[in-house]
Amino acid sequence: PTKWGIGNGGFSLRSKKLLEILANDAHIEIVHPEDLSICKVYKPYLERKGVKFATSEIAHDFSIENGIWEHQFGYHNADISAWNIDAFADPVKHQAYMSYFKEHYIESTIRLTYIVQYYLEDNTYDPIKELIEIYSSYKEDILKQIHFVFVDDGSKTPITIAEDVNLNYTLVRINENIKWNQPGARNLGVQFAKSENIIVTDLDIFFPENLLESLLYFHPPRNSIFKFVTYAGMKPVDPHFNVFFMNKEVFMRTKGVDEDFSGAYGQDDVFFYFLQKAIGTKFYRYGYSNIVHKEHKYFEHTQHNKLVRDTSRNLEILEKKMKIVRSDDRDPLEARSDLFLNFTWKVLQEGTMD
Repeated sequence: PTKWGIGNGGFSLRSKKLLEILANDAHIEIVHPEDLSICKVYKPYLERKGVKFATSEIAHDFSIENGIWEHQFGYHNADISAWNIDAFADPVKHQAYMSYFKEHYIESTIRLTYIVQYYLEDNTYDPIKELIEIYSSYKEDILKQIHFVFVDDGSKTPITIAEDVNLNYTLVRINENIKWNQPGARNLGVQFAKSENIIVTDLDIFFPENLLESLLYFHPPRNSIFKFVTYAGMKPVDPHFNVFFMNKEVFMRTKGVDEDFSGAYGQDDVFFYFLQKAIGTKFYRYGYSNIVHKEHKYFEHTQHNKLVRDTSRNLEILEKKMKIVRSDDRDPLEARSDLFLNFTWKVLQEGTMD
């Protein structure tokens, strides 16, 4: 179920039927890495040949490594004697085990927090409602593991979330109307995260169901941030600069996003990127699936097309900070201001899935 750095590809349980097909079928040419060829490249073909693949839940407990051993069978340095073979070999015990696994490990645990900030000029159009409608249509077992944090960056007209919305969410509002306070709103959202792994994103970004499900079982290394393949207008575009997947520890290494950029438009995400790189954070592209960018500023009903997008002030700030970041004799973190949560806020609504 994971693409990068976790699956133990050198360990698998294969049927005699699969081995015979791999050895004798002229249509199959296995190349390194072998597990990727079998489980991705030739999976549809093998399924048509009658080969059955384990579910992602079984794979997760069989040979997926998560940093510490959690009784997976195929784990480097695992204590095999402590592994419950009957939970997988006996059909009745396996069904009972998976039921317990889903109840106590998956469905009751928040594994991912989705953080998005917004500012609305009026109440003529509610993009939060649109976002909620899309995500509410996703599978319940996925949504039960996700906590949504919506941060209202001092909108003129506060919104409310309908009582019948069945999501795990927190709606928090910044009391002060600070222009372009995206850095502060993002920092605040992370403080309300109920999981170690977080997505920080924009309102005009949509994550497909299969991508969110994949991220639930992905554990990013402690020195990494992931970007995503991005599509806009049905065409691939450069990864969106303001969308990140990471854990909270990595985010807080730079004390979040520098609120020195609040008050004018842009460059806060650029500085966050370069400052993280300067302190050793590695950036990767998560290739399992793409995100969709629906740029609101190009639509008439957008909520921020009247806002001034003058970047001159923040470009000057960025230039000064980058001189410190690039200096050979200074700590890059010296470029980060002391501003953090430089405002007050109030939790307006919270929801928990039934």
